[in-house]
Amino acid sequence: MSRTLTRRRTFLHRAELTPAAVPALRRILRSHLELWSLEDLSDAAALCLTELLGNVLQHCPRDSWVTVRVHPTEHGLRIEVFDPDPRLPGHHAAAPHPLAESGRGLALVAALATHHGHTPAAHGKCAWAELNSPPHG
Repeated sequence: MSRTLTRRRTFLHRAELTPAAVPALRRILRSHLELWSLEDLSDAAALCLTELLGNVLQHCPRDSWVTVRVHPTEHGLRIEVFDPDPRLPGHHAAAPHPLAESGRGLALVAALATHHGHTPAAHGKCAWAELNSPPHG
């Protein structure tokens, strides 16, 4: 069973991570961005969330639970994905083979996010990305 909590301007969702959970979490994210008038970040935020969740799907056991926390920041948005695996991702110096089906997720996050990273958490780790809203004018 999954659940979503919304407190002020933070959305917190805990769910068993399955491939079907990823599009559902993207929809919830987009709904909150609309409520917070951050639609300009919708596509980039959805892609970052997808890639962060994809890493959990690839590296954690299938019965893993994740927690997604998203909240606006002074300049945009912060997305956090907590998973139970305490191992932080290694840095891969070489680019993936052009025909490889994986290996580009963190590069996409790096290209879209203003800041991103991984930090140890109480029961695993947190992968996060911060996105700045484009200037209006």
